[in-house]
Amino acid sequence: MGYEQFSLAGKTAVVTGGGRGIGKSIALAFAEAGANVGVTARTLEEIEATVAEIRRKHDRHAACVRCDVAEKSQITAMAERFLQEFGRIDILVNNAGGSCPIVPFFPHGFPPIVMLFAARADPDFVEAYNDLYRKALTDGAALDAKTREFIAIGILSYRGEVNSVKTHILRAMRLGATKQEILEVVETSIIPGGAPTFFNGLSAMIKAIEEGRG
Repeated sequence: MGYEQFSLAGKTAVVTGGGRGIGKSIALAFAEAGANVGVTARTLEEIEATVAEIRRKHDRHAACVRCDVAEKSQITAMAERFLQEFGRIDILVNNAGGSCPIVPFFPHGFPPIVMLFAARADPDFVEAYNDLYRKALTDGAALDAKTREFIAIGILSYRGEVNSVKTHILRAMRLGATKQEILEVVETSIIPGGAPTFFNGLSAMIKAIEEGRG
């Protein structure tokens, strides 16, 4: 198949779940269209095989990073590695899947890869955004910091961010929140998301209590 009319020469594409199946086919198609390709998945041997096939068949710049997209720290490391390798990322294909809830959201509201780009392109924006983010979790004119933490717990429970929910539960506890208050916040979170949201919050609460004991 020819991709001359859709040339991606000079572009860089990153494909998650690129070790097999549809993800591998997408990675190979990008390479055939002229793009450099970064491939990531949990199984290193599979993505190494994809990279080898890209280089053999299409002679493109290709690299792989083992990454579990359910772990934010691994996503950050993956993004930094590919930026070092290619100097840019033009296309991101979120092909990797998993059992719900996956973790597509991040504490500052943006994936790490977006924040990395923003930091390079517009550091003033990042500084202003981080300042606003910090203010969102401190005492305001009407809502105190503990209440704002409660709001964050409910929203993040709905979004499936169990680890982030745990972080905000611990912050709320340091601000004086009782277990009963946190349980009631978790119970209220059932309104937008039903049982899955409730269990996200409850799981995070159990983890936070266990960590607090440690």
